[in-house]
Amino acid sequence: MSELFRAISFSDDVTPVFEAMAEWCETHRVSPNSQEGCSLVSRLFDLLQAGYTTKSELLAALGEARQT
Repeated sequence: MSELFRAISFSDDVTPVFEAMAEWCETHRVSPNSQEGCSLVSRLFDLLQAGYTTKSELLAALGEARQT
């Protein structure tokens, strides 16, 4: 957790993670508080650390980008 804390500024950097989580959970009708929702957040933070910094990039990396 300390590496994650140093890597992410918790003000702006996590906004795309929560936006991607909200969209994915809505699309898949999954509660963010469920086990699946918690696993998703973990994957999204891993992707954020890997350089995916926008909601669209995160969703695309999950293979779940919504067609708009």
